Amino acid sequence: MKKRGLSPKAAGVLTVLAVLLLFLPVLRNGFVDWDDDILIYANPYIRGLDLLHLRWMLTSTLNSAWQPLGWLLYAVIYALAGLRPWAYHGPSLGLHLLSTALVYALGLELLGGVVLASSLSALLFAAHPLQVESVAWASCLADLLCCALTLGAVLSYVKFFKEPRKKSFYRLSLCLSVLAALSRWEVAALPAALIVLDRFVLSNKVQWRSKIPFLFVSMGAGAANAIAKAAVMHYESGPRSPGTGALAALELLGRAAFPAGLRPVYFVTEASRPLGCTALEAVLVLAGISAALFVLRKRIPGAWAAWLIALAAVAPVLSVSRPGPIFMHDRYAYLPLAAFALLSGAALKRWPRAWPAAGALAAALAVVSVQQEAVWVDAETLWKHVIEVDPQESVAYYDLGNLLMARGRPYDAIYYYREQSRRNPEKGRANLAHAWNDLGTAYAELGRWEQAERCFADAAALAPDEPQVKKNLASARARLRK
Repeated sequence: MKKRGLSPKAAGVLTVLAVLLLFLPVLRNGFVDWDDDILIYANPYIRGLDLLHLRWMLTSTLNSAWQPLGWLLYAVIYALAGLRPWAYHGPSLGLHLLSTALVYALGLELLGGVVLASSLSALLFAAHPLQVESVAWASCLADLLCCALTLGAVLSYVKFFKEPRKKSFYRLSLCLSVLAALSRWEVAALPAALIVLDRFVLSNKVQWRSKIPFLFVSMGAGAANAIAKAAVMHYESGPRSPGTGALAALELLGRAAFPAGLRPVYFVTEASRPLGCTALEAVLVLAGISAALFVLRKRIPGAWAAWLIALAAVAPVLSVSRPGPIFMHDRYAYLPLAAFALLSGAALKRWPRAWPAAGALAAALAVVSVQQEAVWVDAETLWKHVIEVDPQESVAYYDLGNLLMARGRPYDAIYYYREQSRRNPEKGRANLAHAWNDLGTAYAELGRWEQAERCFADAAALAPDEPQVKKNLASARARLRK
């Protein structure tokens, strides 16, 4: 009697096609003025593939990142399609589809070939609203490349573990990890993930010798990116305070569990209260979860393994510090969500009756993701969304004002500059002076020189040594004397 149901290959193809349909609208998106300008459309260094440009890609610390393979991908796209936004969103979508296929393949390997559980785990991973930022934001292309290569390295290692005579799987895994290290920092968690898989998923014993090359790759990627951050943004190596780090981890965990009010960045400080927790409470919550899963590790080893891998994946973000808040982004959840999705697959394998509920959850997540994709259509929709979910976020008012000024709409920009200058003055006198200067520029564009002069005077009071501010103030007063 023939076994009913889809073959693993057919189920994998259908899973990837479902994710393709879900994220296909991102191809209509444009660029946004949130790193896209620095990395892509205003970056002259990706506009060539000669030796000079390649040297820059290998040594650049632009935007506090070391990502030579990421820069090379941008340069190849530019050589083929120029600055057409779809040409950058297309590869992002392709890499997300590849990651989906890899998570599905990992599910088949780790879940004993249970097709539906593997497919549902891949859908829960790919359709989660936190993944929208990575796919819909062109600046995340290098991150997606790194994550896809890292997942490929994990899959190759699992295959090697099951068939140790096939050394080619091990060599492939190591090569993929090197390529991931040349793409971005996310691969730094790979050795920890492989150790956890050895100890709690694949066997009860860690093959330490096989991890040494991965450890060197991870250390190299971490060191290169730490140097890049120190060179550009004055980061300091070393641990953050436990309270701030716990708040940041809890912020990401809360967004994964309740994906509402998503935005490009979350500023996490000791005063932040994700899920209503203080810094001390956040430490206690994470410690409590860790302790509970440790106690239950023999009964549910997959939960303990997924938790450790997730913590390892976000640890690099918390291992470098600088004055001010931790900057958390949705894309930091990309690899942790893969671990939790595979954990969900293990639960579905054990309790098949939960498959309909898992399918409904994946569909609900997809609906939220579609709504989130519309946020990233262009810069104006992005910043208006940020203001809607967090009216106190002054950066959104400032960037939206800049955008409207660039579009020749100074009158509309005035409102946002004024609101930006009223909010969060503790973010710095220079930033506030910038806002008043730009507000004065908007008034000047409209010929309202009295208001412009007052704005430039306020800017000069905050930044008396800024040449452009002094020049604008002198120009406005000269106009008023005529």
